[in-house]
Amino acid sequence: MQHRRSSIGCSRGRRAFTLVEVAVTILLVGGTLVWVLEGLNGAKFSAAQTSNTKLARDLGMLTLGRIQAGLYQEEIQTDRIEGTYADEGYETFTFEVVLGDEVFREREEQEDQRGRRFDNWQHERQLEWEAEDYDEDEQAEEPYQVVQIKVIFPKIQDRPNELILERWIPWLQVYGEDEDAEEEPQQE
Repeated sequence: MQHRRSSIGCSRGRRAFTLVEVAVTILLVGGTLVWVLEGLNGAKFSAAQTSNTKLARDLGMLTLGRIQAGLYQEEIQTDRIEGTYADEGYETFTFEVVLGDEVFREREEQEDQRGRRFDNWQHERQLEWEAEDYDEDEQAEEPYQVVQIKVIFPKIQDRPNELILERWIPWLQVYGEDEDAEEEPQQE
């Protein structure tokens, strides 16, 4: 009878898992789950970034279309327009439009922070040039105007949160007809 007990005890030990085997299995399954969840989380952030970028492109194209249609002719006198897309239902999306050789405000600040020194003489020359009254008729009218728009959207992790678009738009569509120009008399 003793013989029978020992054979039962040995066969039972061979069929059961040891504590070390269970711990290793739990670690492997836990590590795999963490790896899968990190991948899903990264995919979620990537999808949100792609969605924001696409929406920013669509909203930027909408604004460029409005400029081309002449809807911003009154605001465009300063060579810079800023606003939000709250009217379209996107309160967190903002835009800045610059014309010609102008640069966006953040770029100017970044260049100054990089160690670029401020040139007092150049600043004074710029102020003098802006103060001069030059005849607008002497200035050659360009056929097209470069219009750049920067759309800023919510930041997701360390990914970029701005999109810059550029379009060449006919001068008259951007600024409109010159109201001071002499009108030709109509012949009857």
